[in-house]
Amino acid sequence: MRRLFRMNLEHLLKRYQQELNAVVEDRRRDQLLTLDAFEAVAIENAAQLYRRV
Repeated sequence: MRRLFRMNLEHLLKRYQQELNAVVEDRRRDQLLTLDAFEAVAIENAAQLYRRV
């Protein structure tokens, strides 16, 4: 389970690297990310797992 979680997180960080770097450099450039259906499910599953622990 941890491996799957890590793979999903690595994928999201890589896919949205430019957007995340922009926010780190200047918080005024904050924006909502548009996740695809699989990413949204992965994030929701991770949040549920976190709430259980």
